[in-house]
Amino acid sequence: MSAYLYIPITGRLIRPARPGEPCRNPFGESLDRDWQGAELGYFESLTAAREAATEVLRRGWDLGVHWPLVAAEPQRHRWFDPDPAVRERALQETGRACALAAGLGASYILFHFPWPVLLEEGLDYCALGWGFLVPGVPGSAWTRDQALAWAEVCLDRLEEAGREAGLEVVLEIDESGRLLVRGPAERDALTGLLEGREGLSVCLDTGRLALIARTHGLDCLELARRWYPLTTHLHLHAANSKRRVNHVPVLPSQSPDEGWAPSVEMARELLARPPGPDASGRGLRIVLEHDPGKVTPGELEECHRWVRDLARTLPPPGAGRR
Repeated sequence: MSAYLYIPITGRLIRPARPGEPCRNPFGESLDRDWQGAELGYFESLTAAREAATEVLRRGWDLGVHWPLVAAEPQRHRWFDPDPAVRERALQETGRACALAAGLGASYILFHFPWPVLLEEGLDYCALGWGFLVPGVPGSAWTRDQALAWAEVCLDRLEEAGREAGLEVVLEIDESGRLLVRGPAERDALTGLLEGREGLSVCLDTGRLALIARTHGLDCLELARRWYPLTTHLHLHAANSKRRVNHVPVLPSQSPDEGWAPSVEMARELLARPPGPDASGRGLRIVLEHDPGKVTPGELEECHRWVRDLARTLPPPGAGRR
């Protein structure tokens, strides 16, 4: 499978203080690397987001939006809120989000799904390592049949909104308290809901997926494999359950035996998939969602080198299409 490397830009683009220095994202990652695209989200203002988008498109890169685009916006759409009025409003806002992203020149928009997260009764999420900026919804608020039926309504609207805006809609798998992630590995409920929807695809976040797997006593790679055929995006970073750290640059030496998420293995397996009629035929966007300050400069260079060598990157998908 072909692959493309993306830099995440959040908050604002950091302009150089002196001539000759590169633009950077707020983590300090330089834009003057072999990127093919950028994923924008959580900006301090719409003006700041537009300035970053202009720079990304000037470089001839592909552009994506990780919703919310502006941090002042509601923290993602509350499709699974217990209040029906809030849910309906979230469906209506979905179209506005897609139109805004398309207006920036984005080729895709990414939402967390389900949202808010659906919590399993009886689990101590704090002890398991979860940190929620927005409270989750107790699983008891939904029966499984209700959750599946409403998820289908949400996915219909997401697909429609993306089609109207001319965008690919990408869903980053989040916690669903077994309401959606249940069933045999070859066909859990969420996979069944997503299959056949050409306008939707999946993003796997290596750290979050490891957390979901640990929360429910599942093997992380086995959990990830059920969604490989639907996956077009990988948020790649290292997370360690023993050290309670995440968003660390990925290094081949990080072993699952030492508590690290199997990020390296997941990237290798996804890229080893042959192009096919499913989502894998679109290529894989790899967003290096890491904080460079959590490793040494030498380790950061090693991270970039192995990802670049693994990906064998090609010209960006959709670059210059707008």
